[in-house]
Amino acid sequence: MKISVIVPWHRAERWWAACEASLARSLACAETSHEWEMVVVRDEEGKGVAWARNEGLRRAAGDWIAWVDADDEVTEAWAPGIARAVTEHPAADVIVFDFVNDGVPVCWGRAPGDVPIKCFCRDLMGDGRLKSYLWNKIFRRDFLADRHFVEKAGFEDYDFWTRQVADVRAVAYVPFIGYRHIGRTDGLIARSGASPMWVRCAWERFRHGPCRYAVCGGLLRAIYHYIRVRMQGGRGQ
Repeated sequence: MKISVIVPWHRAERWWAACEASLARSLACAETSHEWEMVVVRDEEGKGVAWARNEGLRRAAGDWIAWVDADDEVTEAWAPGIARAVTEHPAADVIVFDFVNDGVPVCWGRAPGDVPIKCFCRDLMGDGRLKSYLWNKIFRRDFLADRHFVEKAGFEDYDFWTRQVADVRAVAYVPFIGYRHIGRTDGLIARSGASPMWVRCAWERFRHGPCRYAVCGGLLRAIYHYIRVRMQGGRGQ
């Protein structure tokens, strides 16, 4: 089984060495029965995180997709935890694990194993414990086969989930802390503005999607983030 790790890389010179070292430490702890592929997408022209994610998906050849931002780090439990998770839950579209956000552990808190889709939708779009981050989730490649991130859209992860959450059919939760997110004002996800396109996408999913009540929470979050970005003079989170 092959696991592709997609790393969008933009203006990450100051942090890449630490990120790369953390990946090496974690991979050294993983079982050798899995093949790992690192797909580092260097966005030298500033095309955006969404473009880098799409390019990573185009290049990736793995059965599973994991995400790491070039200005963050992973824990030693990251690779062993992912290997165990994909082995135990081969039919899941998405597998969720825990993370540390600026030094504070963030745990989903649900029972390990299969998670009801309605619970996932509600927690994803409306619960601060899970959020819409990509790097604390592992995706089955088949689920992502015909999907993409909207380029030029602010908060591409929110936009992605607003469009795709209703199509998820199987979710699993494996409680291990695998990722260390480090908030930076000038890092990979610092953006030059959030597009109202996300608000429009969220509204359409609310109107037509089977998870409309969960997506309503996402719509409110989108409005909040859009207003916050404008108040901060056009800089993203």
